Amino acid sequence: MNQRDMKVKRIEHLLELMKREAMNSVQMADAVNMSHKGFSKYLTEMRHKKLVYISRYSETTAGARTVYYMTGNLPDLERPLPFTQEEYKKRYKAKLSGMGKKNKFIPHPDYAAHWLFNPITE
Repeated sequence: MNQRDMKVKRIEHLLELMKREAMNSVQMADAVNMSHKGFSKYLTEMRHKKLVYISRYSETTAGARTVYYMTGNLPDLERPLPFTQEEYKKRYKAKLSGMGKKNKFIPHPDYAAHWLFNPITE
């Protein structure tokens, strides 16, 4: 089986999976056993051929947005507006209020450096 046939098989398999549920680019790369960087060419090709469309955006814990794709030739979902300064402040204050005494830093001794405190004397 040559590389072109392998590429077509991977894309067909992926399109079949994406009929059932939306997937982000990392999930798609894992589904066809490729690296994320190598898979980006496949995704670009599928987007140019209008085989997939953006079905939703999901917010990550860091505040970035993840793009999810589905099979079909539908218009992409409109990209959400970036966060305003007030939204960033609100998120930061919520993060600080959640950091009570349970997340307080407690220093621990470095047991790997135990010899510093008890040098070997011979």
